[in-house]
Amino acid sequence: METIKITRRELRETKRKISAANTGLSILKVKKSALIIEFFRLLDGIKSLRGELYDYLKAAQDTLMLAESLVGSAVIEKVAEEQSGISLSGDIKNVMGINISELYFYDKDVDFIEMPTPVYDARKYYVKFFSFLIMIAERERQMKIILKQIYDLNRRVNSLQYRIIPKWSSEIKYISERLEDMERDRLVSIKFWLSKYEAD
Repeated sequence: METIKITRRELRETKRKISAANTGLSILKVKKSALIIEFFRLLDGIKSLRGELYDYLKAAQDTLMLAESLVGSAVIEKVAEEQSGISLSGDIKNVMGINISELYFYDKDVDFIEMPTPVYDARKYYVKFFSFLIMIAERERQMKIILKQIYDLNRRVNSLQYRIIPKWSSEIKYISERLEDMERDRLVSIKFWLSKYEAD
């Protein structure tokens, strides 16, 4: 055990440290709660996106089969090669001091005049399917980042709550008791010398 200074100044300093640690602990708990809420918000979003993802995949496959039967696979391959209207962009979102990137999926305007209607429908459903797929992957990545932060915060909260603050509290108790003992010893010593002085 490290040497503890038995002084009133040390007592005040330790009390100040406990006060600061309690403030920090409450802030960390609020941050952890906010991250947990964000985690479950993302989880709910992923669940709803997955349901729509399967619907778009089925619709895309059905319309693609219809387009192949109507215009042939050569036309579909030609249209697929000419497509360049899809792009991604990103942004940074701040959640309780954690920077999380977000991707946005854009389908630029392309020339649909020469595109047969079944091919256009198949393309539309596949674009939707891939945009949902990218959103799900991005949100799962965000959840991993948030989960790691929650884990780190949990360790810091537990360290403060169950190790550091109790240690400082026991130091305060020890210093207070020792100061009281020293005060009693001083009073006994004063009484002894007073009684000896009066006896003389």
